[in-house]
Amino acid sequence: MKIAGYIQHDIYKITIFDYGARFVVKFENGPLEISYKLPKEEFSGFQEIESNLSKQFYEKVDKIFEQLADSAVDFFNS
Repeated sequence: MKIAGYIQHDIYKITIFDYGARFVVKFENGPLEISYKLPKEEFSGFQEIESNLSKQFYEKVDKIFEQLADSAVDFFNS
């Protein structure tokens, strides 16, 4: 797996990996991370993936991270 590029974001570290027959888009926020596996036949490369990350998509990622953080708190407090 090699790094295809990074996407600048105020909150998340976003890394795009070239992983054989797919790309992996990894969002990191502190100790939490979300990964999306994308088939290469759907995207021509890093630039196309970056251009598909809309404001609405980032809002959904925000909500997922909120849920992950809540789950982590529940886990550590049980």
